Amino acid sequence: MEDLRRYELYVVLRPDLEDEELTATVERLNGFITARDGLILSLQHLGRRRLAYPIKHHLEGYDLLYDLLLPPLGPAFVEQQMRLREEILRYLLVRRDDLPPLSPEELARHRAAVPAEGDAGKIVAESDQAVESESPPSEGTDSAAPAGEPTAATTSEEE
Repeated sequence: MEDLRRYELYVVLRPDLEDEELTATVERLNGFITARDGLILSLQHLGRRRLAYPIKHHLEGYDLLYDLLLPPLGPAFVEQQMRLREEILRYLLVRRDDLPPLSPEELARHRAAVPAEGDAGKIVAESDQAVESESPPSEGTDSAAPAGEPTAATTSEEE
């Protein structure tokens, strides 16, 4: 299991999800990742954002950004499960070889911090607090990409 690779997962959820449905969806996503011995390093709730083009008749989406460690067969399983979920409008899973690997101490610390079964909401609550402390992006602009450049939410291919 030492052959974990680092990935970044960007997910766009339907904007009409209620808070309970959103929490359940995030817990389900966390379960897909941890079911195949994956580790969630961080989870950011980016909130509701306007989409560059309509996806399944939605003009907005709720965005999540994961930083993950997955074993070699983990990405195929996660992508398969994502394709089956109606509440997921788009996703993009990217292998991040450009990031330095985690040291054994950091890996052990993240494994120790994995919540027990049913505590997946703890990750959600911690990431919600981190997002609340950040200032919201200005209306109609995307500071992550220059004007005219596609963002991760707009470059995922149709399955």
